[in-house]
Amino acid sequence: MTEDPLLRELGHLAKSEDELAKARFDERWDRLAAGTLTAEEEEELRALAGTSPEAHAAYEAFRPLGPDFENRMTDRLAAEVGDGARRDEPRGRLLRFPRALRPATWTAAATAAAAALFLLIRGFLPAAMPMLPAYAAELSGGTQVFRGEDLPSTGPEAFAPGDRFQLVLRPATATSGEDLEAWCFLLRNGDLRRLDARVEIAPGGAVKLEGSFGSAVPAGDWTLWGVVGRRGELPDPTAPVFLTARGDVRERNWVAVPSEIRIHSRSP
Repeated sequence: MTEDPLLRELGHLAKSEDELAKARFDERWDRLAAGTLTAEEEEELRALAGTSPEAHAAYEAFRPLGPDFENRMTDRLAAEVGDGARRDEPRGRLLRFPRALRPATWTAAATAAAAALFLLIRGFLPAAMPMLPAYAAELSGGTQVFRGEDLPSTGPEAFAPGDRFQLVLRPATATSGEDLEAWCFLLRNGDLRRLDARVEIAPGGAVKLEGSFGSAVPAGDWTLWGVVGRRGELPDPTAPVFLTARGDVRERNWVAVPSEIRIHSRSP
């Protein structure tokens, strides 16, 4: 009876796969990774690596990379972790992973090691938050006429002591408003006055502050600062930056926008 060509081909394929499996799980691979092969055995495995792509991949996977490579990688990883770690926290000891792994577990072990390293570094490094977008200020309210006297149409926005105001801060691009807070204050030559204002924050990050200037605010030119930022990250209003700034101040977690105003004395 003539042998079926398909069966014959399947038989040859099964035999070759069985031989490949035996070669792949040869205990010499483990000893190659451990560096305990004799020169003759290492030559045999090198010859085996040239017989198929699978054998070559196995040889490259288990071939020792040498102490210099390991030391460089260990030092590099330690430096990465050390640069991001807070100085007041003890640094963990970096452990070497064993190399004597069979091909069936090598990929899974490498993935697990990478995941563990990611979590380790993530535990040391603070989560990087995107920088808040730039904001533009829109100020309204104030007094237009004092006892029949028209105020100049140009120059700072005019107000009188006790006037109400509305300050709207609009982001250049939408951002999450869920974790934002805002406040405003008046500043002139080191005289800082925190203003009570009702704050509304829209989902896209726009902020509306409504309040009034105190009746005791002296007449003159002032800077009204509107500040918006992530919760718990707003700056101290006494920070020197507000004394010297000539425009918007933008940091990663907060943005401050100035509006020049003029407080006029009310006529009796």
